[in-house]
Amino acid sequence: MIRTVGHRDLISLEAVTTMGLSIYTNGVVHAGGADWRGTGRVPGEHGYYDWAFVGGRRGRTTFSIGADGSLLGKVREADGGGIHWDVVGERAKGAVRCR
Repeated sequence: MIRTVGHRDLISLEAVTTMGLSIYTNGVVHAGGADWRGTGRVPGEHGYYDWAFVGGRRGRTTFSIGADGSLLGKVREADGGGIHWDVVGERAKGAVRCR
């Protein structure tokens, strides 16, 4: 089981961005980017985090973590909003650290 994941490049067909994703040994997830933050849980190889942008848009990302550390996710905006992305993440840099 992977409990901590370093920074990842999120790749969709439209854009590439970088975000931070930390999974703590108690299963708590903290995620964030330049203008958004999220928190959630990961009890094993699958998890989620609820996120909110500074401007108020919010939603949930569900994800699974592969044996190689890759991340497959579904980003969905709450209330049927326009954010409906499927993403693939790979570790961009830095060591995996337990916290």
